[in-house]
Amino acid sequence: MIGSTLSHYRIDAELGRGGMGIVYRAQDTKLNREVALKVLPSAALATDEDRARFYREAQAAAQLHHPNIATIFEIDEAVPSDAPHGTQPSPFIAMEFIEGETLEGRIKAGPMKLDEVVRIATEIASALEAAHEKDIVHRDIKSANVMLTKKGVAKVLDFGLAKTAQSTQLTRMGSTLGTVAYMSPEQARGEEVDGRTDIWALGVVLYETIAGRNPFGGDYEQAVVYGILNETPQALTAIRTGVPMGLEWIVNKCLAKQADVRYQSVSELIVDLTNVDAASLLLSRSVSAASVNVSTSGLPVVEEVAAVSRSPYARWGLGALVGLMLLAIGWFFGNSGTEESPAPFAKLPLHFEGISDIRHPVMSPNRDFIAFSGVSGSTEGVYLYSLATAKIELIEGTEHHRDQDFSPDGRRLVTNSRSGIWVTPIPGGLPDLWSEEGINARWINNESLAVEHDGDIYRLDGRDEELYLIVRTDSLQGADEFIYIGDVLFGQDKSLASYQFASNENANLVVVDFNQGTHDLLEPGAINSWYVKGGYVVYQLGTDVGRIMVRAFDREKTEWMGRGATPLLPETDWTKVRVTPQGDLLYVPASQDSSKRRLEWLSSTGEREIIKILGESYWFGMELSNDGSSVIINRAPSRTLWDVELVNVDLSSMEEAILSDDSGMLAGTWAPDDRSIFRTTTSIFNPRIVRQPIGSQEVSQVLSYTAADPHLSRDGKWLVYARKLARGRGDIVARNLESDDSLVVAASSGDERSPRISPNSDWVIYLASQGQADELKISRSDGSSSDVIANDVSLPRWSNDGQTVYYLKNGDLYAQAVGTEPAFRRIGNSVQMTFDGLIEGFSIDHSSDRILLLSDDMPPPSYSVLEWWQNWSAELQRTIPRSN
Repeated sequence: MIGSTLSHYRIDAELGRGGMGIVYRAQDTKLNREVALKVLPSAALATDEDRARFYREAQAAAQLHHPNIATIFEIDEAVPSDAPHGTQPSPFIAMEFIEGETLEGRIKAGPMKLDEVVRIATEIASALEAAHEKDIVHRDIKSANVMLTKKGVAKVLDFGLAKTAQSTQLTRMGSTLGTVAYMSPEQARGEEVDGRTDIWALGVVLYETIAGRNPFGGDYEQAVVYGILNETPQALTAIRTGVPMGLEWIVNKCLAKQADVRYQSVSELIVDLTNVDAASLLLSRSVSAASVNVSTSGLPVVEEVAAVSRSPYARWGLGALVGLMLLAIGWFFGNSGTEESPAPFAKLPLHFEGISDIRHPVMSPNRDFIAFSGVSGSTEGVYLYSLATAKIELIEGTEHHRDQDFSPDGRRLVTNSRSGIWVTPIPGGLPDLWSEEGINARWINNESLAVEHDGDIYRLDGRDEELYLIVRTDSLQGADEFIYIGDVLFGQDKSLASYQFASNENANLVVVDFNQGTHDLLEPGAINSWYVKGGYVVYQLGTDVGRIMVRAFDREKTEWMGRGATPLLPETDWTKVRVTPQGDLLYVPASQDSSKRRLEWLSSTGEREIIKILGESYWFGMELSNDGSSVIINRAPSRTLWDVELVNVDLSSMEEAILSDDSGMLAGTWAPDDRSIFRTTTSIFNPRIVRQPIGSQEVSQVLSYTAADPHLSRDGKWLVYARKLARGRGDIVARNLESDDSLVVAASSGDERSPRISPNSDWVIYLASQGQADELKISRSDGSSSDVIANDVSLPRWSNDGQTVYYLKNGDLYAQAVGTEPAFRRIGNSVQMTFDGLIEGFSIDHSSDRILLLSDDMPPPSYSVLEWWQNWSAELQRTIPRSN
């Protein structure tokens, strides 16, 4: 932008950049004056609400006139003169240009004199006092936001991005406003803040100017936030000689973890800074004796009462007095780890850069590691995060694994995949397949697991890797669907579990006795349970995306206590919540499942045309009608695929019609006349294929056994599908709908699924899971031969002429030319057709060469946030009574 103009400002040079934009030196061509121009990204004001809030807060800040505040001249939006056509306007703030250096630069230049430190701190405090009187909170006080003029006068910047007491919280690209190292504890927890958060930040600046470094150091953001919430900074007197006791007392009070213990107003702070300025001159010399008075705000002030003495005993006497007072101060502010004062409850946000879609977070019993399922780039798997080093590494061999659990000793991690149950030594081990059968594995002890297999609970013994029946599904009245095992709470003999009725979405929460093979009902209409150390149970209401509740629980009697359940979280995907062995809570607060998606046409020349923006849900599994006039798509609240609706979208009117809300799992396939569809229905674990006329809720069963992923041939004669044999295994079958004869296209050696029959009905493409990888395979319809087309891809589709196979890889669409006679062969390399990594699904238009794409409307976030609710069980004991 150098040399261009923005509104009536000519940009001459870049002065700096940060999280909220870039600052330029510019010339105001109207008033012929030099200004500092802060240009924010256009995305910062993405909505009308963002824009209104920005102008409201900047206008309020522009009313501030103070010698220690950089004056704001103008706020507006404009497009740079050299920007390409169609560029969105960028918001900017024109403010006073200050010749000098930042306080940050001054600190880096070398130690500052203490009287200079106190003077600058007083000037910053004076600026904050003026702002707070107008109910404006800065929220981003830091040394980089303070300019020192050539005469050394402090000027506070960025009040134009402050917050009025009446406004809502302005956020920075989805994050809490404020630089991490200067955030107050309440700000780091994402809570509403007031002027006391500015006082905290000024305390950090004071510490920095005295010590030359930040009080809460760390090589990564999580370590800094952890220090802010939990640690006491090193004493300033231990870092630098000659620091007055009163100045250290001021810094400690500014940095009190609880806002109520901090200075309640900047005016109080200014009084104490004024007092300590005089005291510092006295304390910089040796005195023979001293008396300690107290200022009006409670600050200890040391006054000289005798002549200077060089006696070492006199110096020791003052040092001892100061030391004793510092010990008392340190005890007052830092005594949080003793039995009398338990560690406070805190929500510590952990930011995982480069990781998206975090699920099933679990913490090791000794708090060394957090394991979670996630996606990094194109790699989905289980990742291990070290709390000691903040390093994140994919656990080798766990690609496409999920739903993990640490063993009681923390030395093993069990993961679940389509291919079975795997156990990995932690850290640094390789997964070992304990069983090809079963899902939902939970540790009973360090050598055995409780697993669910075909709806029953089994014990999986690691010594012989055999399954032993514990509880049959039919022993649970009305439960002919499945059992989900919660925490194994009671050693080796009892567990929380939940089961679903086939005729009802709601589940029942039960306590299962492993020895007796029996159960006791604990809570109807509840699912997904976790035990909290100290005597509480967390569970979910109704479904996998229901509200999260917490309730006092007697572990010995296995019964509820207290006055009933307390709401903990709103409707939440169950995969985003987990209780730790220490009684903490891990919670992924912002789901990335409910992002807007769009339908768009992709032409044969590569041009894309957006035709509809879909609502905020998880859209998946679409199929165009044969005439290309409408498309059926699944819509769910989240990736848990609960409460799924099958929606028909008319591509002419763009109207939506719900075809079914009975948890249909795949959109299915159209009959040749487009008057009915074949689709999968009922649950994930017991799917059936049914036929449903368009415009009717009535269905007729096509197959009587467990099957999914139907696809119909062009002539309507053949139906290919995945026949489910056991957990993680399935055949590909072709059924002649005229004769009812069936052919096995691909016999099960793993998990075969997603079959698609070629236009001439001679070939079938499908996905096959072999161990850790998915292969795209092709077989003759009679099963006489097969070959591999590609690896690690999804959603295979045929072109209209049967000479190309399309598929998705890393969120983009690829095309592979193929020959099929006399045998299958790949022709050339695959061709990448899209390049944004946003494609979630596609369907071929039979009436043209176009392809309908289902795409994300924006790139997924490059990071995920996991909240660690530390000492949560102690907070529950404080807030939720265990007695009636």
